[in-house]
Amino acid sequence: MTDISSPIVTADGIPLKRRLARALFRSRVRAFGLALPLIAFILAAFIVPLASLLWQGVHDARYETLMPRSTTAVAAWDSVSPITEDMAAAMVADLVDARKTRMIGRVATRVNREMAGARSLFTSTARSAKKMKPP
Repeated sequence: MTDISSPIVTADGIPLKRRLARALFRSRVRAFGLALPLIAFILAAFIVPLASLLWQGVHDARYETLMPRSTTAVAAWDSVSPITEDMAAAMVADLVDARKTRMIGRVATRVNREMAGARSLFTSTARSAKKMKPP
């Protein structure tokens, strides 16, 4: 008579439950291995470009890279107190440099997205700042 509480074993003595679990695991790994190229394609073709576009819609580092002095000068500003001479000098220096490197249009377009009419203000200010000497 067999004992009901003892586990069923295979011919080589391994419990049947463990053998079945191992077989299921292997079949799941095989199925995942077959689906992996499709998952990689979907990530590369759809998810990564969509995430990149969403990130670009929120973050645009153009002003930060093209106007480094004014970005650092304004970083600690509380937006309530009047601007300081250092902030104005940094802006003038950045405008002169942007005009020299012909990047003033890109900077002005970026700021114009936030404040309408800023493009013409930036380009005309850069023209007049060209006559000034940066600090």
